[in-house]
Amino acid sequence: MAGEIQVTAGLSVDKGTSPSDYSDAKEPGSVAITMSGDDYVGGTQLIGTSAENIGMGEISTAGYMWVKNLGPTNYVELGYDDTGFKNFVKLKVGEPGTFRLAQDQPQAKADTAAVRIEYRIYED
Repeated sequence: MAGEIQVTAGLSVDKGTSPSDYSDAKEPGSVAITMSGDDYVGGTQLIGTSAENIGMGEISTAGYMWVKNLGPTNYVELGYDDTGFKNFVKLKVGEPGTFRLAQDQPQAKADTAAVRIEYRIYED
């Protein structure tokens, strides 16, 4: 079956003299994606101030990830280990994110105190 994953994204900016004029940003765009596997893992995880692996369970090839920062005051960074933590996403308090993972073992690191995240990782 095709199109098991549905991703909808949009962004609207209206501040000062530079409102968003990117047409896809004003009206959410969506895409249906075929999921090769049939498994997912998720839940909540407490993330400390040192980089740590996000639990992947039995997922061997990561596909899409949804994550939300549940912490009350600190941001969390997402990234990977390539001989040291490299961040590629920053989520402030309450912010969610959805994206396709480029690495099979995502990591996270909290800013100045531990942060709880909620997440789902879907097999590619």
